[in-house]
Amino acid sequence: MAEFFSKKRRDPEYVPDDLTEIQHVDEVLKFISAVSGDERYAEVAIMNGSGKERIKNMCDVAERLDRRGFERGIEQGIEQGIEKGRVMEFISIRTEDGYSKKQIIDSLVKRFHMTVNVAEKMFQENDC
Repeated sequence: MAEFFSKKRRDPEYVPDDLTEIQHVDEVLKFISAVSGDERYAEVAIMNGSGKERIKNMCDVAERLDRRGFERGIEQGIEQGIEKGRVMEFISIRTEDGYSKKQIIDSLVKRFHMTVNVAEKMFQENDC
């Protein structure tokens, strides 16, 4: 554990690669979470009790953290894609209804809480 904190202090992006088997997984992960201030380790401890694959070493911890980050990235990408679709549909409907570019951009800023630059970019993308 001392080695982990030493490497983590020198490199905040350090990914554990130790194959030493952890005897008290939940306690170690909760301790690391508390001392490092990184809640992801506590989340891994919670996930450890609910999954088929038990954590044996810090490599397993790193793998879980990577997997969870990947899953969150996919979720965010899907949410962003859905939101972009809503914006594009909004622009298309407003354009068909005869609204001016300025009116549509103003509506995008208010309705979707985006900057004028982002609204203009979305408008241009929809115009292609």
